[in-house]
Amino acid sequence: MDFSSSPSVLSQATTDAGEWLLASDSSVAMSNKDCGLLGLPDEMFLEIVSHLPAFPMALDRRTCQNVDVYGHRQQVLDALCKTCAKLRRLFLQHRWKRVEICYEDATTPPIQLSQQLETATVRQPCLAAFIHVLDLYIPDSSSEEFVSRLAQCMTLLPNLHTVQLDFASQGAPSTSKELLLSKSFAKYIYPQVRTVIVSANGHSFVSQCPAVTTVHLLRPTTFSTVGFLFKIIRSCPALEKLGPLPVLFRKDSADKSSLEHYVDVISERLQTVREVTFAMSKLPSDSVSSFSLFSLLSSLFSLLSAPCLSF
Repeated sequence: MDFSSSPSVLSQATTDAGEWLLASDSSVAMSNKDCGLLGLPDEMFLEIVSHLPAFPMALDRRTCQNVDVYGHRQQVLDALCKTCAKLRRLFLQHRWKRVEICYEDATTPPIQLSQQLETATVRQPCLAAFIHVLDLYIPDSSSEEFVSRLAQCMTLLPNLHTVQLDFASQGAPSTSKELLLSKSFAKYIYPQVRTVIVSANGHSFVSQCPAVTTVHLLRPTTFSTVGFLFKIIRSCPALEKLGPLPVLFRKDSADKSSLEHYVDVISERLQTVREVTFAMSKLPSDSVSSFSLFSLLSSLFSLLSAPCLSF
């Protein structure tokens, strides 16, 4: 048919084509809504996000490689929350379930941490209930004002159950630093916290968590651990898991860093403890010391339901 010679037929054909295109566009739009990305079930989205690596707990930031890789999880969740209403509803609580700061430079001011906590506790307080885990690396250069604000903000997180506080120090923990931490945390109680992963100079925080059941030490030394152990004895009546405790085995039972001392403290003052992890660089070489060691371990095994000795 020659459309050029029949204007009426050409007009009708054009109209029919336009209607077909509109119907086709509508069908495609409905198809995208029902069967496209947004049509996936919630479980599928959550499965995909579960493969984004989160920063491992109880890991020394100073020895970790490729720290930036773990920061991608937050960036991806942030982007998904800004995509549309459905994805925001689905991923918002997962974005804020863990507040973790990942960076390699131990002297970097924790600006990112301040911004996140301010958002969750001041600007959008509804987000505070989503936070279950705090995984923080606090530089040695942090000011008293920052640590005090951190201590206060943590009281506003009702569902917080796991806290890792790595108070970085370039050398041995200074008395002034420990006094600063003690002063900042002594004002508050954190009854919601159950698991604490902390460096030895963070004992003042552990003391303010009366319901804590698990305490894990970062970079423990025989000197710092003995002092840490004594300071948490009085304030952690529900403690069940403790470690790693470094062992420097010596024949002298009066040695405060010996295994005998740990056994005495645990058996007499930490009656609720059921699992202890020891870290021992080497076993004693002579047979007498070895026999004494295994005798002590037998005594400890009778006190605990799940002792663990690591080398």
